[in-house]
Amino acid sequence: MLNTERLLLRELEQSDVPVLYRYNLHPDFRRYEDGPPVTEYQFYQIIQDVIAEQHEHPRRSYYFALVRHSDAQLIGSCYIAIRQPEARQAEIGYMLGVDFWNQGYTTEAARRMVTFGFDTLAMHRIYAEVISENLASVHVLHKLNMRQEGLLRESRWFQNRWWDICIYSILQSEWSQNE
Repeated sequence: MLNTERLLLRELEQSDVPVLYRYNLHPDFRRYEDGPPVTEYQFYQIIQDVIAEQHEHPRRSYYFALVRHSDAQLIGSCYIAIRQPEARQAEIGYMLGVDFWNQGYTTEAARRMVTFGFDTLAMHRIYAEVISENLASVHVLHKLNMRQEGLLRESRWFQNRWWDICIYSILQSEWSQNE
């Protein structure tokens, strides 16, 4: 478990599926998601796989439920996944219920994930990939002082069109200077 000022980041549990699945279906959330939404059963299976990964050694992924301290409400999830262990590089991601957008929760959770990645997992570089038009997510990465490394032009096809993907990152040395 990890804490921030307003959030508890705890390991995902099966009981989180109905709430997270409902958040995942919202049209505003789906706007930047490729493919049709999975069924609740498929979503349940995905969470089962995530929970199984909690027991892997060495562990390479950490998926957390975001729970508000004030009312114990599950508001979303986030993760950090070690993609290149030999190069000490990890990817972060996050998902928040639409009702909780624009309140700083995503930035708070993402900041905690990056701190965890550098301080606990000893990563050298942490990055995120984001749809370039997802300005709210881009804004979160800017708040973390991540730098845009590149733009993968028209690299994903979904919702009947091509989408650009931005890659943002921060190095451990940059993070320690900013924190």
